[in-house]
Amino acid sequence: MNHGFADADEDREGKVNRSRIKIGGTLFTPQFDYYTEHAIPSNTFLAFTFSHKLDDVLINVRIGQ
Repeated sequence: MNHGFADADEDREGKVNRSRIKIGGTLFTPQFDYYTEHAIPSNTFLAFTFSHKLDDVLINVRIGQ
């Protein structure tokens, strides 16, 4: 059963130029945080960071572009 929508939908094309997945949270203890970022279309690893807070000292390590 064709309601006239099939032809109109076939002519449309969508493209995503740039998209990223960002994930972050805590691991093991509330003092240990992480964050990662990944580009979808280019399949590129952008960043990975983690930090650990020891009383009054914050230690940050960042890996990525």
